[in-house]
Amino acid sequence: MSSLNAIESLNRMFAETLISKMSKTFDEIAIEGLKRKGFEFQDNSELESFVKENCSVIDNIEHKERIYSVHGKPFLLHRYEVVYDLENRGNLLTANYGYYCFL
Repeated sequence: MSSLNAIESLNRMFAETLISKMSKTFDEIAIEGLKRKGFEFQDNSELESFVKENCSVIDNIEHKERIYSVHGKPFLLHRYEVVYDLENRGNLLTANYGYYCFL
């Protein structure tokens, strides 16, 4: 494997890890938002079924925000603007995926 292919492979692995961590964090925030509205779930299967049947999202791209609703009532606002910052010190990469607000 050439060094360029190795670097590309590492970049892909890093990106997949970052996406996975952000997804897990969002899942935890969404579950907390649903709990605050009185919904709790025994397992992921129950949660997934509930979300598919009862939840929706409106993505306002112009304002870079998403509003998540349950039964038509908003429970979570996500204002997003992805920002990456690469520091030379130890090759540290940080990402900011916006902020969340429970409604």
